[in-house]
Amino acid sequence: MKPVLWLVFVLTVATFASAEIAPANLNIVPRPVSVRYSTGVFILTHRTRIVATDAESRRIAGLFNEFLLDQHGMRLKFATGTSAGENVISFRQQRNRELPPEGYRLSIGPKGIRVTGRAAGLFYGLQTLTQLLPLGPQSSITLPSLEITDYPRFAYRGSLLDVARHFVSVTYLKKYIDLLAQYKIDTFHWHLTDDQG
Repeated sequence: MKPVLWLVFVLTVATFASAEIAPANLNIVPRPVSVRYSTGVFILTHRTRIVATDAESRRIAGLFNEFLLDQHGMRLKFATGTSAGENVISFRQQRNRELPPEGYRLSIGPKGIRVTGRAAGLFYGLQTLTQLLPLGPQSSITLPSLEITDYPRFAYRGSLLDVARHFVSVTYLKKYIDLLAQYKIDTFHWHLTDDQG
């Protein structure tokens, strides 16, 4: 083999060997600003504990626990203290201004999951975490090791629901608002009536 071809071959192999391979099923809407993958997985089971120290973090962690119970039949226990060892999911409100108010950082590693951000960012981090979970009840859930840093690119993100001529039930309306929150839409436009309706 000619030296030039050999060099191209070696560089190509080195590039693919050092590239971070994204899991095929990583579907997060909207796409995060930054995703970095690492080796290993986190296994979420009934033995996983939740750590949340302040009131807002506990509220967000409670929403996550309700989601797990509703979608996967799991209810996790809260750990006391700030460090509960390994196999924990930590929600922590960040006081510094490193990220915008709706920004968050989600870190998943073999020992645990950590969601940090200010109040709104913590909520959006929770929504991203729920999008990473598979559908349907399972006895354990395997998540890839990664770190996501995200914040909205647009301050105003809205969706319109027109009920002036197309009536919807209260149940539908609640589900619609839940879906808006899941996809990080921050404004709900509600068209109630118009002059012809």
